[in-house]
Amino acid sequence: MKTAICILFLKATTLITLNQAVGQTGLKQNIPAWLGASVGSTKQGASQDLMNEYADFVSKYGTTGELGWAKFEKNISNTDLQRLEQIYKKMSTSQQARQKIAFIKPPQPLKKITPTNKQINAWKNETIYGLWIDGKKTKNAALQNYVNTAFEQVTVSKLYGAAKQNKKYSYQVSLMTREYYRNYQKQAIPKHESRMVFRS
Repeated sequence: MKTAICILFLKATTLITLNQAVGQTGLKQNIPAWLGASVGSTKQGASQDLMNEYADFVSKYGTTGELGWAKFEKNISNTDLQRLEQIYKKMSTSQQARQKIAFIKPPQPLKKITPTNKQINAWKNETIYGLWIDGKKTKNAALQNYVNTAFEQVTVSKLYGAAKQNKKYSYQVSLMTREYYRNYQKQAIPKHESRMVFRS
């Protein structure tokens, strides 16, 4: 079953929507590592009074569709948001799995990786690799203008299924230049903060 997940950084202004396959056994087991990790749970679970309090908060701010999630994030107070997370952490994993609103820890920022000259040369082949530099789709020939040390982060992912349709390349290469990567590090969310996750 395909479930739409909307992710909001706490009190952020930008809503990011992802379509991610999530099963019915709970966010803890199904959220991919790149997205985040569980903020924790308890074996005994939260009391019914706490579960009712959690549900009251959700009903108070309203959550219908993506616009509803954005409205929820905009209107909820910091005090209520913190209380929601406190209750969520007291829930068992089965209780958490039934919630439309959950909390996760963001992943750590991507580590510095400098590609080799051999890799740079290989990525020039547009029949195998699709290329993105600093978040923008770029012609592979643009790599002629760079030395390998110009980049400080790289991810390579293989395309499958719908992601591969109508594309001549089979892999996506995403590169960050030195300046872009360092700005990314500065803006990365501190690992002690939480993300609020919405499931429709």
